[in-house]
Amino acid sequence: KEEILKNQIFGNKNALKINGQFVRIQKAPEPEDINWNALSCKQSQQFKKRVFSALFTIFLLFSSFSIIYYLMNLQVNFKEQPPFPEEVYKMKMLALTISIVIQILNFLLQKVLNFLSSFEQHYTKTKELSSLSQKLAIVQFINTALIALLIKVLQYQLNNPEKAKSNIYINGGLIYNQQYVFLSSLFFPFIQLADFGRLYKVLKRKIIQKDNLTQAQLNELYEDSVHNIAYDYGGVIKTMYVTAFYAPLIPIGIIISIFNILINYFIQKYLLLTHRSVKYSVSDCISRDMIEQLEHLLPIYCISNALFQYLLKDGQNISNFGYAGIFISAIHVILPMRSFNEFFFYVKKAPDLHETYNENYLNFQFDYDRANPATNQVAKKEFVDGKKQKKVIYQWQSVLLANQKQFQN
Repeated sequence: KEEILKNQIFGNKNALKINGQFVRIQKAPEPEDINWNALSCKQSQQFKKRVFSALFTIFLLFSSFSIIYYLMNLQVNFKEQPPFPEEVYKMKMLALTISIVIQILNFLLQKVLNFLSSFEQHYTKTKELSSLSQKLAIVQFINTALIALLIKVLQYQLNNPEKAKSNIYINGGLIYNQQYVFLSSLFFPFIQLADFGRLYKVLKRKIIQKDNLTQAQLNELYEDSVHNIAYDYGGVIKTMYVTAFYAPLIPIGIIISIFNILINYFIQKYLLLTHRSVKYSVSDCISRDMIEQLEHLLPIYCISNALFQYLLKDGQNISNFGYAGIFISAIHVILPMRSFNEFFFYVKKAPDLHETYNENYLNFQFDYDRANPATNQVAKKEFVDGKKQKKVIYQWQSVLLANQKQFQN
């Protein structure tokens, strides 16, 4: 979207054209960013895997919908009974149970979608994590916000608009349940402090017989859990989507979500510094992709504002401000905002490099040969030999320099 609209609006005078075809040049991925095992996968195979992944994700959402629908139907039975204190207490506990179940379902969706993203065999880890982050944000947003709206309100809108309207604000209704969802989200980040994966490894280190393990198995046993940045990105964007969607009905949800993001930030920072390992060098493209996802906040808020205005006003016309907000937010999403920023705000280009790769390859932590499982053994040997040769040359240069100074004296 960004490249197509950029070329249409700003033009592309520096485009390279060979044999009548435009050639696109982009930055090469980092050596550690490449999924080497996926390079043999054809694009047609990738497409089939992604279609299967999408269909399986829809199945997961349908399963989640069924569970939440069953629990909310139980809540309806309590709501229709006389409002005795014990019945009100049961309804509150059921609302809390629904909110906890939604959080658990989001966690399970997170794990399954992580497996599906690996199954799709993206060529780079950045694309895999970016795809996972976007799926998590969208799927968890549907699971947390839209399914409840569909069950509580939209299914009654055509046949019984009055019931749909009352289900928004009555006890056991949409607002009632979503408040518990917002509150329960404050406490789930603390569960991550328990770090069950790390506890399992610690117990395994004490129980297992280390004498029978290879060096690779020992390294894996004592290595901390791998940090998955896609979980953090997806969780934060999902929280912001849900907050924007229900902001017209639950303004305090904005405050709760701010505390939720702050708490989650410090907990993830602590885990990353003490109990996590980072195995991959991903590019900054994932950050740009997530920033583009934030552009959807404005249309989500404007559409939900117009929707709830329509539902609560018995289907009366939406205000002109509502239509204007939807139109402006849609334009904001469509336009290539990053290209506009680059056009209006000049950024000085980095200076050209005049040194060759052969002059500096020994200073790189990784290169493509050492990162590639098929060539890493030979490449590592050549790298070590090059380091030794460089050290010998440096020692000879030091001796010659010392002799030269002594001769001058």
